[in-house]
Amino acid sequence: MRWLKDGGMTELSLSGSVGYMITHASVDYHGEGFFGDQLRVLLSATPPSRREFQLYYKVTNESSGKVIAEAETRQVFFDFAARKIASASAPFLALFASEEDAHLPPAL
Repeated sequence: MRWLKDGGMTELSLSGSVGYMITHASVDYHGEGFFGDQLRVLLSATPPSRREFQLYYKVTNESSGKVIAEAETRQVFFDFAARKIASASAPFLALFASEEDAHLPPAL
């Protein structure tokens, strides 16, 4: 995801061996989408707690403006070397330090 990359991170490496994994996902479909449709996916994130954060997605048809789907995922911080749940890293938390921070996905 671009906002992580802009912060010098990836899903598997937020800081050292700590990354995150999806522990819950839900999707609500509101309309049809077809091959060739131009879709816009908006992403929003909640400020993280010590162990997790949530991402929200909104998919709209570019030409009609109709909402195709909305989704939510819950991510848990995980130390892939130690194979256990971890705390949020300072660099990741810094992405949420200010609402004006360019690395933070915009609110939906």
